[in-house]
Amino acid sequence: MIQIMRRGLHWNWRTSVALTAVLAVLATSIANFFVIWDVCRNNAFYTILIMLTAIPMAFNTLMPGWAMVEVAGIGHEATIAAFYGTIRDLVTPIATRWHTYMMTSFPADLKLKDDTHTRYQVTYSQIICLSLQLLSVVFVVLLPTQRLPLLHMLQRNELSKVGGIGVIVVYVGLLAVLYEQSLIDY
Repeated sequence: MIQIMRRGLHWNWRTSVALTAVLAVLATSIANFFVIWDVCRNNAFYTILIMLTAIPMAFNTLMPGWAMVEVAGIGHEATIAAFYGTIRDLVTPIATRWHTYMMTSFPADLKLKDDTHTRYQVTYSQIICLSLQLLSVVFVVLLPTQRLPLLHMLQRNELSKVGGIGVIVVYVGLLAVLYEQSLIDY
């Protein structure tokens, strides 16, 4: 992370976040498919590959953080950080519910039966989940390209009403889904 902060300040934020997100999905998919199809079921190999995904994920935490610091005016940093953290934390229960849905839709478990049919079922669920992770890279267009274009946008007072309304609608929608899931679990 220190090297990213030293060298990455002048990189294009959109390209960097998209590239590192794709690399994280690629490393995860290699590890998972090697285990599913019995290419390598070595625990150390799997753990090392999954741990390597921490590097792109750290990068994906830093870049939006830089944009968040630039957007927040003096005295508003904590408010913006809390809002960002809340939105990030609201996605976790939805991801958990999606994982549960995928596991019930493709009833396969490698512990039960290690045959080709089971492997295909697990592969299909992994492909769907990894495809959704890759689809989330589309939202990188909401991130500014670099610090200077963001500062120019702030100086010209170019506020996007559609973007602001979109953030509020998504936030309220995530809250509603979270509330509904809490009622179902109760």
